[in-house]
Amino acid sequence: MTTPMRQQYLSIKSQHPDCILLFRLGDFYETFDEDAKTVARVCDVVLTSRPVGNDQRVPLAGVPYHAVDYYIAKLVEAGYRVAIAEQITEPGKGLVEREVRRVVTKGTVLEPGMLDERRNNYLVAVAMAPRGAAGLAYCDISTGEFGATQITGASPQEVEQRVGEELSRLQPSELIPVDWQPQDSSVHLLIANLHPLLSKVEP
Repeated sequence: MTTPMRQQYLSIKSQHPDCILLFRLGDFYETFDEDAKTVARVCDVVLTSRPVGNDQRVPLAGVPYHAVDYYIAKLVEAGYRVAIAEQITEPGKGLVEREVRRVVTKGTVLEPGMLDERRNNYLVAVAMAPRGAAGLAYCDISTGEFGATQITGASPQEVEQRVGEELSRLQPSELIPVDWQPQDSSVHLLIANLHPLLSKVEP
């Protein structure tokens, strides 16, 4: 039998399986299981363990809440998505309710300390159409800048070439491909050199 807090954690984690889940516990954000191993390695914090019932222990790594932006920045820079589960009820009798209030990725960073002042922090989406066209939209949520365009060409290769030119100009920190596999495209080497975080969403 597992503890109610463990059940709560697993429920929230199941909603964000592709993220490192920072789970607020008092003055700390805790991570568990494989997330804890990742946080310990990337952020250079101590990996311990915590009992979760039935004489079972799971890996645990925590960071203090007042320094959490520093650790989020390290995780995001390393290419991870970070979900932040906050306490939404006051501690008292019974289990404190928690929910994810924010997911941070390379293209959704807002904190000035996590941004490079010398360049924009673009989040770019590229949607490929079946017949020689693509839609490209970009934004920098830290400044409010937004733009979109349609790209056409005589062949899918020409369209990809023009998409590559736009990506080279924008240098996105995060790329959302829709109906397109960048790693299998004619511009895969360019994208590899830009090394944006590749994010998947429903088309």
